[in-house]
Amino acid sequence: MKFATACGLLGLGLMLFSRDAPSDASTSASTTASTVGTVAGSGNLGNLDGPAASASFLAPAGIAVAPDGTIAVSDDAGQRIRTIRNGSVETLAGGGALDATGDWVPGGYRDGTGSEARFNRPSGLAYLPDGALLVADTLNHCIRSIRGAVVTTFAGNARVAGAADGPKTAATFESPRGLAVDTAGNVYIADDGSGLREIVHGVVSTIPLPGIAENRALSVAVAADGSAARVFVSTFAGLVVIDASTGANEVYATIAEGRRPFGYPGAVLAIRKDAVVFTDTRDQTVRLFRMPRRESELPLVQPLPRDVIEDGANNGGGYRDGPLQGARFAAPDGIGRTAQGDLIVADTGNRRIRSIHTDALRLPLAPDAQDLPRGRTWIVGGSALYYDTLWPDSIPGAVAAIPGNENVEALQYDETNSAEIESSLAKVLKAQPQRVVWVLTTHESATLGETSLAALLGRLAASPALSVCIVPMAGDLLSPRSFAMLDIDPAADLAGARARYDALREIVRSSKVHALDLTEPFQNYEAAANGGTLYATLTPYLTDLGRTMTGRAIADDLSQIGR
Repeated sequence: MKFATACGLLGLGLMLFSRDAPSDASTSASTTASTVGTVAGSGNLGNLDGPAASASFLAPAGIAVAPDGTIAVSDDAGQRIRTIRNGSVETLAGGGALDATGDWVPGGYRDGTGSEARFNRPSGLAYLPDGALLVADTLNHCIRSIRGAVVTTFAGNARVAGAADGPKTAATFESPRGLAVDTAGNVYIADDGSGLREIVHGVVSTIPLPGIAENRALSVAVAADGSAARVFVSTFAGLVVIDASTGANEVYATIAEGRRPFGYPGAVLAIRKDAVVFTDTRDQTVRLFRMPRRESELPLVQPLPRDVIEDGANNGGGYRDGPLQGARFAAPDGIGRTAQGDLIVADTGNRRIRSIHTDALRLPLAPDAQDLPRGRTWIVGGSALYYDTLWPDSIPGAVAAIPGNENVEALQYDETNSAEIESSLAKVLKAQPQRVVWVLTTHESATLGETSLAALLGRLAASPALSVCIVPMAGDLLSPRSFAMLDIDPAADLAGARARYDALREIVRSSKVHALDLTEPFQNYEAAANGGTLYATLTPYLTDLGRTMTGRAIADDLSQIGR
């Protein structure tokens, strides 16, 4: 058995980090690939079609991306639906002349072909499975459909605003703003006046929202999972998440428990059943939201362009392409996603269509994931892997950033569930992995119990693909700096905590599993003058620095033992 202490492993890394200097992981391939660009729009006011760079918009609002990559854009003030394909902007439907101010086109209502049709503040867009484009025609209080260039009224009555359910031609809406379509072709409508509506088999019904949402729905997204869909609704109160099969809902308020700002969700886009991205017009950002695994956890929200202030109601916006963390938006609104995974954003204030290319949207697989990819290197662990962070700053992301580790996958389990821990490891080991690295902390030993942990390691030792990486959490090292990062009860049994951590190390040492122990390098780093902070405040989790150091150590160990 090899039990690496990695004392010299991080020597160079320790010199590279300081409290004020950023990690050189910021220059990794995964991070430098994260960029914001401009897809179309000169920034000038207008309705000019043509080459994407010189085309003009008035107030781009809604975004939808067709399977063939065509980007559909609703121009709220231009009363038009535009498309972007092959580097060119064209008007698909709608028309009208600018008023005397030159800022907008007066709205109207007319079905017809191409420029004959009229809209009144079109906003949300969504494609039906058959290729038709749906438009939330907000101030006409109805949903329009575009097939080819022919515009018809799909649902609602442009002459009547209301909340009547029933056949879609008789139902009424009041300022519909957002649209989403699931894989079965069911249509969800976020209606600013009547809440969340649904169209199934041509019949409109109302899906109740909790009282805090006040039926002021702004946008809607649905995880593409048919009858088992999860629906995400942005409202003035925050984000409402609804289980479509049971109607059960959860509300994530704009300020999460008075602590970390959740943000003000505008347009929302589902990434998977437990994650969405949304635009936040108030703080000029696009945010990634992951549902907490347990009720006690705060929602995990990260702004993708991350160096803007948290509340940009009066400033903070601008226009800048380039690296993710230096990009600027001005009142971003609609959002879509290409087949390649890039985000497309209607940057309303800048009158442009922007793209976000990033691997930050990559998420660890959950234990219930099916058909795990084979032949990969797996990083398996609990919330320490990925707590409150984006992929490039997570432990598996730090491993993947090191050349030669491009095939890294991650699986994150709930470390309060011993059965889930065991089944997760068993599932990954059955996927014919190159290597499995189990990130082990005192969370796992507390959940499993020391006897069960020893027995589990004994069973897993038969797999030559398995490694263990022991990572100390704050408090385990009994160092003053790690204590300073925690709200620790002075009466807490700190010596007992260290004893439990040492017991974990001894259990691993006694097993026949290859192990990487980061205790000594972490202790050395904590003792070094002018070092950065390894542990977060109020939680026992690692900072970006701690996760980067852990990922580098794992990558180095993998290179030594081979895959």
